[in-house]
Amino acid sequence: MKKRMLKIISLLLLATLTIGMGGCTMFMSDKEICERQMAKHLEDKYGKFEYEGYGAISESWIYPYDQQSYYIVLPDGTKDEFWVHRYREDNGEYRFEDTYYWCLIRDEYEAEIKNTLEPFFSDCKVFYPSQKDPFSNEITDPSLWRELFESNQMPRHITWVLVDENLFGSVENFVALEESILSVWPHSDFELRIFLARHDGYVSANRNNLHDTSNNYLIAEISTVDGIRGEIL
Repeated sequence: MKKRMLKIISLLLLATLTIGMGGCTMFMSDKEICERQMAKHLEDKYGKFEYEGYGAISESWIYPYDQQSYYIVLPDGTKDEFWVHRYREDNGEYRFEDTYYWCLIRDEYEAEIKNTLEPFFSDCKVFYPSQKDPFSNEITDPSLWRELFESNQMPRHITWVLVDENLFGSVENFVALEESILSVWPHSDFELRIFLARHDGYVSANRNNLHDTSNNYLIAEISTVDGIRGEIL
């Protein structure tokens, strides 16, 4: 009896040690498991990099996925955001998708948009997709986006462009550029929202205060999808 008890205790100790060393998920919540799976997805796809999580949505009848939002801190102190979705397949397996690839191409993409608009605006501020769909999980090389851009195969997205009111004498002069801009922008699914902004709002605008800018400093808009929207009342 004594030997049997010693054997049971030994087995229990071994099981406890195994669980501790192996990082067993037996006692983890689904949220914790989901976070760990998402972190593994990002590392497997892009390698290790620094990021912070700040908000989560759980799968429900409204959302067919679990979502975790993240951000990276840029050299100027602003934050660039992305998300990861986890979908539960019918066979019980999970599928993941994310928008981090947009962060990898941010600088080149914004420079491309600015270069395209240079004939119309001597200066402008470009803020790459505030609303964006994910690239395919096979797309990880930061150079591949340009081929997709030129062939009109980028995921659907919206890019904001701000223009200083001081460049134009009137709203009419600004919106009169619509046809000319559309002639050099063949991407029907990639929307540019070009805003004429009050000078002080234009100067202070950055990636993380666009909500405030949109509420208080925008005067007029040109959209490459919806056409002229004209003056913002």
